[in-house]
Amino acid sequence: MISRKGMSRTDQTAEKTIPMRKRGGKNDDGKERYALQGASSLQDLRGDVENILLLLLLYTLQGVPMGLAASVPLLLQERGASYSQQSIFSLVSWPFSLKLLWAPIVDSCYDARVGRRRSWLIPAQLVCGVIMVFSSSAINFLIGADGKGSIAVSELTVCFFVLYLLMATQDIAVDGWALTILSRKNVGWASTCNSTGQTLGYILSFIIFMALNNKEFSNAYARRAMGYPPQEAGLITLGGFMAFWGWVFLATTLYVWLFKPEKSSAERIPASDDRGDYSLQNSGEGEQVEEEMGVKETYMAMWRVVKQPAVRRLGSVLLLSKVAFAAADAVTGLKLQEKGVKKETMALLGVAVTPIALFLPAAVSKYTSGPRPLAAFMRVFPYRLAINVAFAVILWSIPPRKGDEPVLSPLLWAVLLFFFLLQQVVSNVMFVAQMAFFAKVSDPKIGGTYMTLLNTVANLGSKWPTTIVLALVDVTTSSLVDGYYVLTSVCTLFGAFWFLASRLEVEKLDLLPSSAWFA
Repeated sequence: MISRKGMSRTDQTAEKTIPMRKRGGKNDDGKERYALQGASSLQDLRGDVENILLLLLLYTLQGVPMGLAASVPLLLQERGASYSQQSIFSLVSWPFSLKLLWAPIVDSCYDARVGRRRSWLIPAQLVCGVIMVFSSSAINFLIGADGKGSIAVSELTVCFFVLYLLMATQDIAVDGWALTILSRKNVGWASTCNSTGQTLGYILSFIIFMALNNKEFSNAYARRAMGYPPQEAGLITLGGFMAFWGWVFLATTLYVWLFKPEKSSAERIPASDDRGDYSLQNSGEGEQVEEEMGVKETYMAMWRVVKQPAVRRLGSVLLLSKVAFAAADAVTGLKLQEKGVKKETMALLGVAVTPIALFLPAAVSKYTSGPRPLAAFMRVFPYRLAINVAFAVILWSIPPRKGDEPVLSPLLWAVLLFFFLLQQVVSNVMFVAQMAFFAKVSDPKIGGTYMTLLNTVANLGSKWPTTIVLALVDVTTSSLVDGYYVLTSVCTLFGAFWFLASRLEVEKLDLLPSSAWFA
């Protein structure tokens, strides 16, 4: 329902493309967890504390535009935006699904005088900061917050699409630098900085922003605590918040530019694996020496993978299986807000997900790490279909709001929270099973590229149904029936048909030998 990268938490992956890396897993955001070593103990951090803090800050900045983009649909819904407009705005997060297309270029083309990663990180963050600062004066007008104009959804979409594009590029650069800026004994901290930083950025720019943007919350808590009188507006506006973070982007970029030089990489050194695997080698002290393929080699490797019959069959599964959940994931939160649930309340629901997102993947990994990880994916699929129906029934059960009465009774709140948490549990089981299968079948010769390609297809399988469903809500709504119920029914029936028709195909994919997947 609510996520770091949009309205749907389900299967939101941010793919990594850093070619010729050791094969590893993925964390809960789809980030590759490289199998170099785990996070070291605190006493081993000498010499790397500054680098870890810098990585944490860079990943936090990465989460800020994502959190802001998650806030905009709720602000638009509050101002009467149509679902067709919501569909257009949902396109902003697509760059993270498509960055595989240009990641090899970012990974291979750079100015040696500036540094391999800084050559892309500095301009990406610089432009992002400038856009946030200069667009801040117009953003309130674009969302119709000043009461003087209509919603300019096309301009909003372009603005946030460019921010996402820049952050996707920054993500590629930071991921590569994270594995070389730290000493070998501390390289495991890279994934910790990644997940923690993005989560922190999202919380600051979505949950905290939505609370301080609300008039009632600001008056009751923030202004009262500071001794200020009540006002007719929230403590902060979207424009002011964007301007603040734009300056933070610019200050951080200036620090990296002036005070954080990047060591040059030595020639790549093949690892001992006779399959041609490449790894990170220690250059002596401090940063690591990184191995990579060239742009042409990487694209050719991806094409060889795509031509594999098994990969094409898996692609069909990944592109169609998530259609079943598109309406429930993309529209339920907006419909709750339409029913009268406040946007800041919707944002705070995300807090309940955080412990699940952090701890559940590790808890369920023992059930998905066996020889048939997709079996767990299919086992919980019917339960997630049932949750679709539960959300629809809950929404149908909400009575019309009368005056200042609460929208939901305590019982309905409890039921909604239960199914919301259950949805996260089932979604995470499916996600971890999917990641375990990707790790199982990826050719170790091109582990990073292979994993990223599969995750790109999986993420597209979540994105395209969401955009289409949002566009169809208004079209399928009439005086007799709400389009949400129509689309939820269609998606759920499609999911049931897909499940019955594809069970044997998924089982066959689970049992294929490794040779069927290697290019």
